[in-house]
Amino acid sequence: MKYILGFLATLVIFSSSAQEMSYKEWNREAKRNIRLLPKYGNQPKSDKQKQADQELIDSYIAQEGSRRKAS
Repeated sequence: MKYILGFLATLVIFSSSAQEMSYKEWNREAKRNIRLLPKYGNQPKSDKQKQADQELIDSYIAQEGSRRKAS
């Protein structure tokens, strides 16, 4: 009985935390948001994205002291 209650509780928890977006809605959103696509939809990065990447790399290097330690 204890196992059945545990299973039912787990089932309720997982079903209540399911994705709220339908597959069609997700596809529509993926056309506007490349972060939802595998490998960002194989799209080239914009200058703004490249700049953000470089800022992140620079901050890690500054924090760790060298590229090798930051990797």
